[in-house]
Formats: sequence, C-alpha cells, structure tokens
Amino acid sequence: MGISCIASKKSKEKPPLTPRDSEHALLDRFGSAQIQMLRTKFKEYEHNGGLDIAGFKKLMPYISKLPNDIIENAFNIFRAYTRDRITWMHFCATVSQYILGSRQEKCRFLYDVFDKKQRGLLSKDELALLNRHLAEVLKTPTSGKSNTKNLLNLHANQANAIKFNEFRDWAIENIDLHKALQPFEIIPSAITEKEIYIKYREEVKSKGLILGETYYIISLNWIEAWKNYVRFDSFDEDDMNDVSNRHRSTSFKSGARPIEINNSVILDPDCNIKLLSNLRENINFVILCKQAWVDFSKWYGGGPEIPREAIKESDIISVDIYPPILKVFYKKNLSSSKESLFMLTTRSQTVNNIIEELKKKVEIEGEYFLVLQSGTEYIELNPESLLNSYKLSEINICRFELKSENKELSIIDEETIKFSVDDQVEYKENGYWMSGTVQSISQTEYIIGASWHKHTITIKKNDISSLRKPPLFLLSTKNILLSTGIANIGNTCYMNSILQCIAHSPLINQYFTGQVYLDLKRRHTQSLKLKIVEEVENLLNELRTTKELKIRPDRFYVEFTKVYKQFQGFEQHDSHEFLGILLNSLHDDLKYSQVSFDQTLTLKGISHDEERKKSQEQWDKYRGQAGSVISAICGGQTRNCLVCKNCSEKSTIFEVFTDFSIPIPIKQYDNSAIVVLIPMQSKNFQKVLINFNRNDDIEAFYSDLQNKISIPVQKLVFAFVRKSYFDEYFKPMKIDEVIPPDENHVLYAYEVINTIDEAESMGKQTLAPKHKPSNWRFALKKGDLLDVKFKGIWKVGRVNDIIHNTIEIEIQNRHGKIIYKKLDSEDINFYRQKTESCNKIIILPVFHYKAYRTSQKFFATPLIVSIGTWYSWKDLVKLLYNVCELFVDKKKVVIKKRVQFHLFHKSGRCVECKKKNCRGCVIESSLENLESLAEIYDDIYVLANWAEEYVVRDPYIEDPDGTEVCTIFDCFTKYTEQETVEIICENCKNTTLDSQVEIWILPDILIIHLKRFSFKNGRLLKINHLVRFPLIGLDMSLCMLNSKKRQGVTMKSTKENCLYDLYAVVNHTGGISGGHYTSFCKADDEKWLFFDDERVFQVVGNIEEEIVTKKAYILFYRRQRFGSGNVVKTISLY
Repeated sequence: MGISCIASKKSKEKPPLTPRDSEHALLDRFGSAQIQMLRTKFKEYEHNGGLDIAGFKKLMPYISKLPNDIIENAFNIFRAYTRDRITWMHFCATVSQYILGSRQEKCRFLYDVFDKKQRGLLSKDELALLNRHLAEVLKTPTSGKSNTKNLLNLHANQANAIKFNEFRDWAIENIDLHKALQPFEIIPSAITEKEIYIKYREEVKSKGLILGETYYIISLNWIEAWKNYVRFDSFDEDDMNDVSNRHRSTSFKSGARPIEINNSVILDPDCNIKLLSNLRENINFVILCKQAWVDFSKWYGGGPEIPREAIKESDIISVDIYPPILKVFYKKNLSSSKESLFMLTTRSQTVNNIIEELKKKVEIEGEYFLVLQSGTEYIELNPESLLNSYKLSEINICRFELKSENKELSIIDEETIKFSVDDQVEYKENGYWMSGTVQSISQTEYIIGASWHKHTITIKKNDISSLRKPPLFLLSTKNILLSTGIANIGNTCYMNSILQCIAHSPLINQYFTGQVYLDLKRRHTQSLKLKIVEEVENLLNELRTTKELKIRPDRFYVEFTKVYKQFQGFEQHDSHEFLGILLNSLHDDLKYSQVSFDQTLTLKGISHDEERKKSQEQWDKYRGQAGSVISAICGGQTRNCLVCKNCSEKSTIFEVFTDFSIPIPIKQYDNSAIVVLIPMQSKNFQKVLINFNRNDDIEAFYSDLQNKISIPVQKLVFAFVRKSYFDEYFKPMKIDEVIPPDENHVLYAYEVINTIDEAESMGKQTLAPKHKPSNWRFALKKGDLLDVKFKGIWKVGRVNDIIHNTIEIEIQNRHGKIIYKKLDSEDINFYRQKTESCNKIIILPVFHYKAYRTSQKFFATPLIVSIGTWYSWKDLVKLLYNVCELFVDKKKVVIKKRVQFHLFHKSGRCVECKKKNCRGCVIESSLENLESLAEIYDDIYVLANWAEEYVVRDPYIEDPDGTEVCTIFDCFTKYTEQETVEIICENCKNTTLDSQVEIWILPDILIIHLKRFSFKNGRLLKINHLVRFPLIGLDMSLCMLNSKKRQGVTMKSTKENCLYDLYAVVNHTGGISGGHYTSFCKADDEKWLFFDDERVFQVVGNIEEEIVTKKAYILFYRRQRFGSGNVVKTISLY
C-alpha cells in the first residue's frame, strides 16, 4: 500500500515505519462514521473481497482521465504491491494517508502516483504530467487559470530528475494540497467539509429562516472542536467570501479531528429531548439547517439529533428552542404494565396528528384520546384543535387512553402493576429468597405457590419488598442473539466460560465471520494449530447462527488438546490459564508475518525521549508486522522501572501483554478463618471473620472472637464442618488447631452448657439425695421418685398412683414398665438409697440426615445439643424437636410428623440395639434419665432422619462484617506501587532492586484477571474478598501514573479513550481443590446473560448485585471508543 512511500530515506523529517507497522497509526485517524462511508463505497465496487482495477476506476472516476501507466501506478499504491486487488484494509489505510495525513504524507502520495517507474525520482515527462494535473485542478472558476507557479520552472533549475524533498518543499509553499488531491477524495477532507458548511451557512444568511422548516441544534463545544480541525478561523470570513482566496497557493494543515457529535451535554438528563434550561445560541449551541445536520451526521455520527421548528412570534421568525414536550403514559393493553415516553411536539400540530404519531410509536390500534393533566384536573384534548390552543408548560403530563363504549375517562393509576398471574417470582422466607409462582392477586395481597412444598404463601402488597422477579430467568427459546449454551463434556466449564466471553467480545466476534481460516489456509499449509483457528471460527459462527439452545464443543476441544496436551482428559483446569494459551495460539497463527519479536524490551542509559521512541517502535511492531488482530485488539504495553538499591543503576523494561493479572490488596495475615457461630436453640446464626498469625497465642484468637460475639467464648466448642458433617468437636488449645485442614472445611463454634447450674436453670433440678424420714412410706404421693427392685435390680421408679395399700409404679427406663408394690414391701426404698446418681453434662452432635434405599445423605447445618444426665429421654427428644424446628416453617410443617431421631455409635452401631447393620432405632420419649449415656456420650451422635429433605432450610446467615472489600482501583494501585524485588544488578551484583510497574498503553479490549489464588506459608489459598468494579465508565486514566485526564472532544484528547464498559465476567465458585466456572455476558441488545454451561439465563434482577460479587475472577472491558484501525481490521463487508 502507499504507506511505504511516506518519506524518502534522505528526508530530514521523521522516517516512515514499515508498511505493517504504520498501518494502525494511519487507520486510527478515521472516525467511525468515515469508516462506514468508506465501507459503503468499497462494498459497492468490490469483487471477491477486493477491488480490481476496473472497480478502482469506477470508485474514482477522475482516475480514468489520467494515462494508463499513472492509473496502474495509483492502483499499485493502493494494493500495496502485494496482491492482484486492493484489500479493504489497504484501501482504508491509503485513503487515510492523503485525506487525514500530514502535508508530507499528502505530498508523498501525490509524488508517488506520478512516479511511474517507482524509482524515487520524477523525470521531465512525469513532471509534465503532474504539472498538467495541477493546472487542471487548481484553476480558479473565474479566470479558468491556475494561480500556482509552473512546476516545470523547478525542473529547469535542475540538471537531473526532481527528488521528493525538492517537490515537497515546493508544493507546501506553492500549491493547495487539498485541491491537488481533491479528485482522489472518496470521503470529504477537512477543507471540503469546511467549504460545504460555509455554503450552507451562506444560503441560510441569504434566505433567512423559513417558517415551518425544521432546523437542528448542535453543541457549541463540538462545533468549536470541528472548526479547529478544519482551521475555520485561519483567515477572515471576508477572505473566504473571495473565491480567489479560497484557492490560494498555500498549503493547509488541519487540526485534530473531533469525535462523533455529542449533544447529550446540552440535554436534560431526565428528558433526553429537552434542552437544559437557559441555554443561548452561539454561547451553548449553534443552529444548523437540515442538510448541514445530515452531512455532519454522515461525516461524524453520534447525536442525538435535536430538531426544532421555525415559528413566528410578533412577526419575527425564530427557531422554537423550547417547544412543548409531552410525557405520555399509556398501556398497550389492559393487562400490561404502564409505560411512558417523551414526545416532542410543535405548536402548529393538531391533537389528532399527535395521537396518530403516538399510535405508530407504541404500535397500537384503536380509537384513542389524549388527556392533559393540569394540576388536579384532567382535560380531554379535542382532536381537531391545535396544540397551541392549550396552556402548556415545557413538560406536560398526559394520558393516552383507549375510548370505552360509555366514553368515560379511564385515567391510569400512577402505580405500576409489578406482577401478573403465572409470573415466576421469588419471595423472602427465613431470610432467603425462595422461588414460586403468582397463583392469584387480590386487592391487598399476592398469593404465591411455593416451588418446594404444596402450601401457598401470602405476600401483602404493602410488603412488596418481600417479593421480586427472579434475578435470573432461564431461557427456553432463542429470542436473544448469542444466547446459546455450551455443553459440558467433562469438567470443561473452564473452557465454556471463556468461549462465551470470546463470542461476546466486540471486534473479535466481528472478525471471525467464516473467511479467516480460508484466508490463512492459502498462506499456510503446514501448521497443525491452524485447525484451532478453524474450530474457533466454526464454534463462534455456530453460536451465532444455530437455532438450538445448546451446542457441543467436541471438535474444538479435540483440535485444541492435540496441540496443548495438558488439557487432555477431563481434569479441572484454570480458566485464566486456558484464556492465555488460547489467545497466544490465535495470535501466533494470525500474525501478519513471521518476523522475530521479543515481547520484552530492556533499555539502559538512554534519555527519556529515546526511551519513548524505542518503546513506540516495539509497540508499532507488536501491532504491525509482528502482530495479529489479537495483539491489535487485546494488546497493551507496560513500563517497569528497576533501580538498584546499592548503586542506583537504572533499567527500564517495556513489555506487551494481552491481559492484566492484578493483585487483590488484603491485610497481611498468615491465616484467616470464617467462624460460624451456632447459639443454643436460636436462629441467630452468625458468621465472623478472625484474622491471625501462626505465632499468635490462642488467647488472642479467643479475644478477637469475643469482641465480635455476645456469647462467652467459655461456652463454645468447635468443629470443622464439611458437607454437613464433622468427625469431632473440640476446645482449641493452640492456634494451629483453628486452621482449617483445607478450604472445604469451615470452622463452626457451638454454644453448649458447661455447668450443672446452667443445666438446672433449664427447668429440672438434679434431685440430690435427702435425709430419709422415718415415715417416708406414708408420706409418698403421686409423682414422687423412689427406688424399686425390678427383676432383681434396683431401679428408679415414679409413683403413678396409690390405691389403698398398693402403689402403682412406673419404672424409669425406655419401656416405662408398670408394676405394683405394697407400701410395706421390702422391694421399695427411699429415693437414692439403693440407686446411685451420676450428674453430668452430656454433649451430643446432631446431623440432619436422609436415608435412601441404597445410600444416605447429610445436609443442612449440623448441630450440637447439651443436656444434664438427670433429664429424661423425653426431655432429650423434646430438645431435639425444638432445635430441628429452627430449620422449618412451623406454620406449614408439623415437625413430629417429618423427623425421627436415632442414636448411633461412631463405629456405626445403633446405640439402642447395638446392631451394626441397624438403620437406627427410634429414640423413645421415656421418663428414664440419661445416666446410661454418661460414660459413652463422647463416642455417640444423633441422626435427625427427615422424611423429606426439601422441608429443611438453613437459617439465613449474613456474611461477616469483617469481610474486606476493595475496588478495582485499589487493585491497580497495588499493581503499580513501588516494591522491592530480588533481582541481580548487572552493575554491582546487588540482589535487591526497587521496581515500579506503569501502565503505558491500553488495549481496545481490556482483560483483567483478579489474582484470587495466592501462596501463604507453602499453601495455596483462595482470596474471597469482594472487589467492586464499575459496569460502565471504568476510567483507566486514574490507573496510569503519567496519564493526564483528558477532557477534550478530539480523536486524541477525548476522555473516552480511557473509559471502558464491562461486557463479560468469568466467575469461579469453590476453592483450591475444585470448583465451577460460569460467565456473565452482555448481548448486543444490552441484555445481560448468565451462562452455566448449557443453561442460559437472562439477568432480570439488579444487574450490579448479580455481577459484582466475590465470585468475579476475570473481567472483560471494551473501550468506549475503539481504535479505528481495529474497526477496519475486524469489520465484515457482508
């Protein structure tokens, strides 16, 4: 392409880069609207993906007037001497050279077109052709003659042909390069834009404003930037009116090109069609005629458009800057929710015209009328009347109503109906959001059918905070583009989550449209890795076009694992590792050439300016000959300054990258533990975060814990819970004992009874032996305890009744045997005269359990109960029922019908029948005390065997207040802060250097990897801290040490160059040893989707709450303003 001919080697100006290296710099000068204009023109004449010489002539009609060898030369410049036709990319880059390039670049293009032999010299004949061209295009309309000096005079003073430097110096001084190149213009240059604008402005001045015509308002701030670009005020307006001055013989140097039009700065944020109050023409905005606005929109894009009508007031025609605006409330049908829109009107409109326009906008039919709200009154507007016949303000509230048969007004209530019958909803129960369906709606409440039991839930309308739409809605139809799931073919969630993010990556998705692999195959025939490119392209196209809800990634997986064998098999892998390898693989195969390139550049002993130059060369090469579309889109550059602490030797390392791996700043503790506190017989479960170091005393742990809870730590026992089960409980005596063995174990703290006094306070005294009265037999009464001999063994009995001289006694054992004894029988004795008392506190683990035919399952939070041995089995069962009631809704679940209790030894034997294969004898509610457990309670546990698992719900536990929260900017601050590193200094051999990393250049697609895994004390740990990150407007200028925050509106100065919007997130749930990857992706219609392998959900809840979580692992951001070079390289012509 002609880029290789920007300057000769002997030029004193900055030498050009190689063709590939300079390509991005040229293409980035375009705006998005210019690219669209070029795309339209190129597509009109291209054939088989490019322009042949016939299409080239049609695209540039002026070319046909030139000699064939000049035409062929121009064609060769455009096609970059590489192929038989002009490619889309070379076409854009060459046009940018002479439309937006410097005066040197313009001169070079003009010179090379007429250098037929391409030897860097213009012969006399070539010079004559160029002179004839200049004479034709530079002649003035009045005289028909060129007012430029004859180019042949320059040759007359030279013995040989003209060199480029000589032509350049002459051209800049003597000719208008814009006019000289105007015949080659495909899109308007800066000068052409200015001339067109002046023409329109002069027409408006001469004709004046026309009543009823529509004019357009544009931000003065943007117009001023545009005027600077076209050098609008470089000479007086009177000179511009002089035609001869418009074609003066001096060259033109344009300013920085503005970004797309941005009128939002002058619009009310609450009403996007209303101007901010008190704005004035030529101070805040400029008024354009319709055609001027159309051209500016075509050249630059953006908006929004602000149309205003010319009206007549007091015999003066002016533009109605603040016309009446209607805020219209309407319903599409009786069962739908109320909606609203703003509508711009003109004072000359009839009401009927507005009604018809509204019907088109909201796509409804029928006989409607408009109702204007004026204070507390409602006025039906006459369809035949003019709008200006009513007293209107700037914004007017209206109702758009369907006429009923009785023609009565049906004013829509302001309250929006949130839910309808059969809506999928979530309701709050026990602190958790549960799923259900709206079964019916009354005037005051919603009746919800619960999904997990047969009962209904009633939610009062005044308690609407307890009802919501599900934040994730499972898609069952393909009504959203790229909403296809990817099947998990064996622990491939790490792969699926990344592929979904790649599929939703702008530019990359546009690039892989079916032609990439075929083009590569023509250039490479041997690479096995090319199959990866093919399968990536196939997979992305299948996701884009399939009508199925899911696809299988088998072909991609097979080809990828042929090359990268570490991913073979179905082991779990890290998604960030996979992303890095995939991007590097695509980059290697898509490289423009195989030139050598070192991603790391080390510089020493050079000036700052020289350092910048060298780093720029590395960057240009990374995006140029040594680059690919991947490096162009995802590539960035960092600068790392290393200074020796001993000799102050300085070295600078520039490195290119495709993603950032940034640390999560946390306080430096050796360990931390989430302690789950379970109080006795209370739902107030609590999580607390305790940070500690290995050399801390256990008392420091207890002290920190005590400061965060109300229960005395002396009343706690601890257990490591995993999968709703623990092996043992304990009292920690050393700090090492509270460190979980792995991330799957969680430390629980249980409140228990420690003393006899505490146990007695629960309602039953120990009934210690008293002095034996002499007449104790005759003092017995119903309910008293006594000792009784039963089957030769003294037992405790309870007096049930005394009839005459006979006592009915219930033996206090499991079976509660009833016997009868005479008052004077020797088989009875005073209480505790023949039996012994063992008053202890027993502690029993309780596990929720469901027995199936061939298996068993533990679930929910395990518990620990404590009770005195003098309490009965009936008391224990009652206690167990009480603690199990914490896990159910007592209004809907009768606890005694849903759960039974069994007592097991740790060896697996049933405590009751002592059989190992027993599935559990039910604990009976007998009056026998628990003394039989006094010696064995350390080795037994209780199973709460539930009839249905679904009725059990853990009490809600809030995350600990002490959980650390940071922002993405905290992470980047940590990433760029100065630190000491252990590297050997080449100068003095010292091993400690100061290192500081700086973000130097940002990519269009910014991939941020949060380093959630780190090593501590030889162990790999996961960091579960919440990192807050913005969904829109991540300002990366705040993270660049030497960056100045930009606020201009030109291509170079716009703040949007450093602003990024989130479009995808990879999540990781689980820990070090295992987990699961999912992803959030933003679809083209701005809807957020949640991908869990083959299942796809639409996010309908609070977007930020769903996405910004502790699970976020990899963030994908897109620059608000893409580099035009990347847009050109990835845009599809089809």
